[in-house]
Amino acid sequence: MSQILKDAMIIKTHRLTADITGSAGKQVIIINLDGEYADSLHEWFGAWYHKVSNTGLAEGQEKIGSTPEEALDWWMRTRGFEYLEDK
Repeated sequence: MSQILKDAMIIKTHRLTADITGSAGKQVIIINLDGEYADSLHEWFGAWYHKVSNTGLAEGQEKIGSTPEEALDWWMRTRGFEYLEDK
């Protein structure tokens, strides 16, 4: 028989770096966690999306932000990450 020892919200702790790069008028945010590639976010006609293929957006794909900051905040929130305050 199991017993709950602790039920609490925790913050996932990793070093996140997010770099913006681009060419041909399109930008991409490359997200790394602890120095390893984690994901990418793509600008498409002035809006930001997750998982854009070489052929464009998938049907019904939702915009995740209007700015790079909004897109990165969406990514953080959907993965359960929070920024820790530097002390």
